[in-house]
Amino acid sequence: MVRMPSYRRSRSRPIDGAGSRVWTLPAFLLVLFAVLSLTCTATTSEQSVGDNCSTAPAWTVRTVTGAALEAAESVAADINGDGFVDVIGTAPNVQQVHWWQNVDGSGTNWIGHPIGGNWGGVFFLAVGDIDHDGDQDVVVTVDSPNDIILYVNTNGDGLTWTARTVENFFADPMSVTIADIDGDGARDIAAVAITGGIAWWRNHFGNGLAWVEMPVDDTFTWAFDLFVADMDGDDDHDIVATSSQLHEVSWWENTAGNGTAWSRHLIKSGAPGARPVVAADLDHDGDLDVVSSPFGGIDLEWYKNINGDGLTWTTHTLDIDFGAYSLHVTDLDRDGDNDILGAGRNEDTVAWWENTNGNGSNFTRHDIDDDFFGTTSVFAADMDGDHDLDIIASSFDCNKFAWYEQPGSMPPPCSADVDGDLAVTISDLLELLAAWGFCPAPCPADVDESGFVNVTDLLNLLSAWGQCPS
Repeated sequence: MVRMPSYRRSRSRPIDGAGSRVWTLPAFLLVLFAVLSLTCTATTSEQSVGDNCSTAPAWTVRTVTGAALEAAESVAADINGDGFVDVIGTAPNVQQVHWWQNVDGSGTNWIGHPIGGNWGGVFFLAVGDIDHDGDQDVVVTVDSPNDIILYVNTNGDGLTWTARTVENFFADPMSVTIADIDGDGARDIAAVAITGGIAWWRNHFGNGLAWVEMPVDDTFTWAFDLFVADMDGDDDHDIVATSSQLHEVSWWENTAGNGTAWSRHLIKSGAPGARPVVAADLDHDGDLDVVSSPFGGIDLEWYKNINGDGLTWTTHTLDIDFGAYSLHVTDLDRDGDNDILGAGRNEDTVAWWENTNGNGSNFTRHDIDDDFFGTTSVFAADMDGDHDLDIIASSFDCNKFAWYEQPGSMPPPCSADVDGDLAVTISDLLELLAAWGFCPAPCPADVDESGFVNVTDLLNLLSAWGQCPS
């Protein structure tokens, strides 16, 4: 399914600046130990669902809507700019894409708003600021009439939308995502298709008004899902994709760095019916690995990026009895490593796999709900403002979008708690220094979220030194 960047910790009062790298690192290391004593600061319908694989407290499921016929994709974002996380979803049966307003930020009161539709087969979507005006827009793929449609959030409040056609013929489109493919600072669109393979569309003027199609690989047929990330550590965006008919997981190297030339590299062949795919650092070695799954109950696997260049991979089995239709990777338990969330459509299950040792050597499965029929999508966000990650899911068979409240709550994270251990210490400093320079999201060391780890981030980290408040 379509993916958004992994959950980013909230930031507290970053120092102003556009992320310029005018000042060099050595000059600021001279002042490092003079400020290490600074004190940490930080910004200050229901049923219980049991966890079948642990003694953890039950999650609570809350319905967003039960009237979305054939609920498909669901993601979370603040659509109207009120500071609360809303839900955006597609429903092919009603040929519509909607968003549901989280009225008071508690996740218990919802108002539905239409975005657009009257298209056949609206299934996949992506959310991001396409026109660079500070609000969230929505992109959908439509398999009849094979279009990619951009909905511009006209006034930023989610009540008025302007539809623009990005592509009027991309044969049998599937998953879609938003990312800066050519490195020009504008957000582009990439998508895969059953017949059309893989392509991306350049946001020509950076405002979403003009688009230029750029092919990647039209021979990669029956492509189901894609994920955009820097797979070889060369500071540009590459593409990872799956094919359910070729039974393959591969990635395409952005060889020129601007999206004009691509080189295909195999990650895994013999992956029957390969569908969802996500790239993330699962073994905490600083490079991106890949997790994917076939659809139909065969092995859920992750692939280790051995040398960090994407050329050598080893396969690790996560689960021998879970065929995920959707995957999402984030630090769900906020212990400093990446965990895996999965939606099992055939299993009717929403589950997560805890990265027990933090290095990907052992994962423990926790079933959140094993009775959510036809689960097609899973995503994570803080839906109720209690500083932990909740789970958003959709049920195709139950016509429902719902979210699962994580038991308990967590204190607000410090602005520069890079490793997620609730303290800003020397380990955070070392991670920040190791990430110095261009650092595309998700990048925890990029404290001010400028796309670069630089002097501004170093000063923010030093100003937050110490134990995070509980």
